[in-house]
Amino acid sequence: PALLTLCCYMSFILWGPLLVFPYVVCFRHKSILTYYQEDWSGDAGFRTACLYTLGISGVLFFGNLGYITGLRYISVALATALSQGEAPFTVFLSALVLKRVFGQSEQRGILLCFFGIALIAIPPILRARTSNDDGSGDYWGAESLKMLGGVFSTLIGAFGFGTYQVFWPLFDARRYPKGRPDYNSADAIIDTFATLALVGVFC
Repeated sequence: PALLTLCCYMSFILWGPLLVFPYVVCFRHKSILTYYQEDWSGDAGFRTACLYTLGISGVLFFGNLGYITGLRYISVALATALSQGEAPFTVFLSALVLKRVFGQSEQRGILLCFFGIALIAIPPILRARTSNDDGSGDYWGAESLKMLGGVFSTLIGAFGFGTYQVFWPLFDARRYPKGRPDYNSADAIIDTFATLALVGVFC
């Protein structure tokens, strides 16, 4: 599964020759290298923009790796439920890193999401712990520890997905500190797919 995930992200490279390259050459009348160095990288510079894209590809891949690793030890239903932690992690990281301001209702929402994750995760762990009770008092047997590891691995994956969501606005803010240029819709789409093509290269 990890190899298949890696291959899926590597396939993002195909957006380059299929979409980005024809548009840049035929409509922008530039070479693909000039486009990446001048237009795509913005004020950040080509090297810095590539480093941010490398970060995006890394957190995306390792987020999925955490989810896949969790599936070795917990059920698909539990892993899917826990992966929904991406939403509160994204909001939390937005406030922490992007300095977004959230009102009391958003803060309550984050707390409720984490409370819901705890309600989903704790009962299976306790059931596994109870099943290991052989009268010795050593409740934390191999099965309960595996389940605990699976839960934490899946939550690390959800944190990775949340980090991935926050990387995009960080990347845009670094490239366009004065605001995104007045692109038409086609240019904006190509800009996004040019980034995804590089994500595939780095994967």
